[in-house]
Amino acid sequence: MSGPRPVESDCTEHTELSTALRELQELRTAMRTRPAIEQAKGILMARHHCDADAAFAMLRSASMRDNRKLSELAACIVASVATVVDGQRPAGKPCAVETGTT
Repeated sequence: MSGPRPVESDCTEHTELSTALRELQELRTAMRTRPAIEQAKGILMARHHCDADAAFAMLRSASMRDNRKLSELAACIVASVATVVDGQRPAGKPCAVETGTT
């Protein structure tokens, strides 16, 4: 039978668990937002005749400039294309990348 575990061991395990949970949450977020980001990149590539790296740079630049999450901006771009078919513009803040303010 072993004695009580040292407090340092408990703290280390707690820190490792917290780190693992945070990484798990970040991975889940990335998996949830990646499709919209990839679709937005494709839209920008088609509209601006650029490659994937340039399209992502446009997204990143607009995201930082407007202080918006990149995934939020990407979703806005995708929604704007989806609603063009219906002839309606999505509600909310306009997508700066698509308004030509990049």
